[in-house]
Amino acid sequence: MKAKRFGALLLASIAPLFTGLAASFFTQSSIQSWYPTLNKPFFNPPNGVFAPVWIILYIIMGVSGYAIWKLKSQTNHQAKQYFVIQLILNFCWSFFFFYMQSPATALVDIVLLWLSLIIWIRVSYGLKPWIGLIQIPYFLWVTFAMALNAAIFHLN
Repeated sequence: MKAKRFGALLLASIAPLFTGLAASFFTQSSIQSWYPTLNKPFFNPPNGVFAPVWIILYIIMGVSGYAIWKLKSQTNHQAKQYFVIQLILNFCWSFFFFYMQSPATALVDIVLLWLSLIIWIRVSYGLKPWIGLIQIPYFLWVTFAMALNAAIFHLN
């Protein structure tokens, strides 16, 4: 039983970090070549801010993902689905924005990510309030990233 729990913890914790690592392969070349050429809004943070923030958020996602997976409930199925959906949309955003160099496509994706987060937080909160509440920093960061994406789209 403990091995099964440890496996679930490992998977739930590594999945978000792996998602971020995989997405970073699509961002590296554009961060140095394409991204600096874009017009950015005044609230664009320095590039060095993004990696540490995302690492913290991926760890938080892993903790909440594990908490959802370990619940013995039929109602956690929807929370599991939205955990996976938001990870996929999170990965796709980097691909669309940096690899495809398409702020417009990335904006559509991040709006879908934002909506999926609302559902995920709501469903998770209904299962265990703390699971939903620890996702608030992630939601706020995605809200900020969505505004930044929209501004970059508008300015370019």
